[in-house]
Amino acid sequence: MLTPLAKRALPPIETRARAIGAHSLLDFGPVFLPSEKNIFRSTIDLIQRAPKERVLAVSCFPLSLLSEDELNDLLSQACARADYTLFLDFKRPERNLEYPAVFLFAPLRVVASQGSLKHGRDLEEFLYRERRRFSVRARDTLFGGGLSCVLVQHR
Repeated sequence: MLTPLAKRALPPIETRARAIGAHSLLDFGPVFLPSEKNIFRSTIDLIQRAPKERVLAVSCFPLSLLSEDELNDLLSQACARADYTLFLDFKRPERNLEYPAVFLFAPLRVVASQGSLKHGRDLEEFLYRERRRFSVRARDTLFGGGLSCVLVQHR
């Protein structure tokens, strides 16, 4: 259900990867990027031999789909394998112009988080809480403000 959104977000993800000089994407899921359209597609073998600064870790919808423990495991693995991680997830509106997109994606967000309040956490709240672990390098909004794409650098 969320895979088509991840597929449509691939061009901005690839743009961010090029901007930081990454040669490979390491997809941590929980929603995986479509590999047939991914120009950075690499085998795990290549990624394991690549220096950390050449790899961009990507995680699509981790705040909506993962528990707190699973999210912490994902972050630990991403920090160990890459200097940068890109998060793609639903976004809460910050300006009036973003409300239509947020309302459009609201049913999908509820379904993705299984109606649980422990899932579906706010991306900005998560970034603030984890500010000691990484710093934000770039933010993009997609689909009129319904999704957020955030690039962070690990400390």
